[in-house]
Amino acid sequence: MPITGADGEDGNSSEKITTGIVWDMQPCYTWSPDSNYLVARKHFTSRRSLGAGEMWMYHRSAIDANAMSGVQLTKRPNDQKDVNEPIYSPDGRYLYYSQDATPGDAFEYDKDSNKQIYVVKRLDLKTGETENYITGPGGACRPVPAPDGKSIAFVRRVGAKTGLHVLDVESGAIRLVYDELETDTQEAWAIHGVYPSYAWMPDGESVIVWAKRKIRRISIADGEDEVIPFHIVDQREMRRPVRFPVDVAPENFPVKMLRWVQVSPTGNQVVFQTFGALVCS
Repeated sequence: MPITGADGEDGNSSEKITTGIVWDMQPCYTWSPDSNYLVARKHFTSRRSLGAGEMWMYHRSAIDANAMSGVQLTKRPNDQKDVNEPIYSPDGRYLYYSQDATPGDAFEYDKDSNKQIYVVKRLDLKTGETENYITGPGGACRPVPAPDGKSIAFVRRVGAKTGLHVLDVESGAIRLVYDELETDTQEAWAIHGVYPSYAWMPDGESVIVWAKRKIRRISIADGEDEVIPFHIVDQREMRRPVRFPVDVAPENFPVKMLRWVQVSPTGNQVVFQTFGALVCS
């Protein structure tokens, strides 16, 4: 599915601006603050189906094949460690994203979440330098800068709980705000994002996030949560399922598998095992 952008003031028309991208079910792209660029995660597969990703930048007004191919911002370290959740800093200078930083080149299913699985990286779009920006026990993923750029919210595992944390950009101090998020997917192959997207309110006082099976407003000051109610008006067509009658426990039924068949010395009988019993026939 290609990214599209409105090319008319009424927003009713769209234009393809990318080529050669394998997209995910969860959006893994972000607008630059000036609305001129998109950074998207381009996905690659190898001998293991879920593969890895890279960050590429596209201009919204790309009109030829060369521009649609984009500009590569990051390079995948191998074919099995994924990268996702890109987001710009409010001033447009930095790109934050999450990446599996576990050792080795092969994906493993038995990673220890008490240590560090994912880290938040920061790419300086002016100098091209990349650094591990948020690290530590429990990992770090789904970075979301505050509107003023002074804080960055992110997700980290704390023991068995997934918590919303906030990093103070100036001091580097990290504070746990809320520890009742849904469980993140750091141990899994999180190509659709390690945690669902969330957003700051414009005043920077709270975050809107999915937690405890509801959409909630989390106060950054004290971690108090408030449910945001919503309902969906939808219509579905219901059809009668196809069903066939099945006799679950019949008195007699044909045996289709015989085990350890032995023919009698006279040759006129055989004995075999089936369903845990010896049968002579």
